[in-house]
Amino acid sequence: AQGRTVVLLHDETTNASAVHPYYTFLHEAGFQVLVVDPRGFGRSKGTPSMRAWIYDLPALFAWLREKPEVDQQRIAVFGTGLGSVAAVWAVMARHGTAAIFEHLPSLREILRESGPDGQPLDAFSLGMLEFAGLPEDVEPEDNAPKALVPALFLTTENELPRDRLALMRSYGVYKGDKQLWVIPDAGRAP
Repeated sequence: AQGRTVVLLHDETTNASAVHPYYTFLHEAGFQVLVVDPRGFGRSKGTPSMRAWIYDLPALFAWLREKPEVDQQRIAVFGTGLGSVAAVWAVMARHGTAAIFEHLPSLREILRESGPDGQPLDAFSLGMLEFAGLPEDVEPEDNAPKALVPALFLTTENELPRDRLALMRSYGVYKGDKQLWVIPDAGRAP
């Protein structure tokens, strides 16, 4: 793989096994691939949370940088769903040299829709829930302007409009070189 490595971060409803098509394709294309289950996902112990993903990523990348077969200048971060939220944070924190963000949601929008009986939350309730439930500096739209690595933003034609709009907002403020691909006649991957 000549040191080329992809860190693959799955979405919130799956585990590492669900991204098998991704890592098989990437490995066959000549990349080293690191797939992890954050705390509470798959066989990993602990409670699943966005906070755990964000706090564990620096240790993951420190471990990866110790590997002699990894070229530090050729590490890409590929996230899908909430994994893409973690991927934006990772490249904003300078943990990768390229990125792919697939189905990049807005955590604020997800929380806004989390009210009782499906009713939207008011601004105060949303603020309290965000403060209590999310690590600091994790909203993709806030981090995108601080991320400077080349990035590919992926969405599908039949994705939830809320998530497609969130991806487009992050794409619009992203400061690094970027491309946007909309895959026609497709729903949410994989």
